[in-house]
Amino acid sequence: MSERRETFRHGLTVGGVAMLAGMGLLLFAFGVPGDLESLATIGVLTLVALALLLAGLRERISLGVVTVPWTRLAALALGSVAFFLGVGGLVALLEGSATVWTLLLLVVVPYAAWLAVECWVGGRYLDRETFALE
Repeated sequence: MSERRETFRHGLTVGGVAMLAGMGLLLFAFGVPGDLESLATIGVLTLVALALLLAGLRERISLGVVTVPWTRLAALALGSVAFFLGVGGLVALLEGSATVWTLLLLVVVPYAAWLAVECWVGGRYLDRETFALE
């Protein structure tokens, strides 16, 4: 495994662990929310965190009869992050409740979307060796 590939996959693993730990701490501190929207958000973020974790740890994941390579799983997880952060930021802007953190989304959302595309196509602007399958 190349050093770039190993570093990238370790980043996916750390991202998944950090998301799971953060959500666990929030649930521990504030309890389980009662409204359906918050429960759905927690569910989606948990799935994304697990996908990032699996993409970092496993070369391929079997889903029934289909085998999904880590690059596609990472692309779906990062694309979901970009989509949900983008929608959340857009809603905050339209409602007039935007903060400094909303401005941060102007950087994070395009970057996550770009990384998702890079993972999906196997490296267009990044080194193809980073996304090689064993």
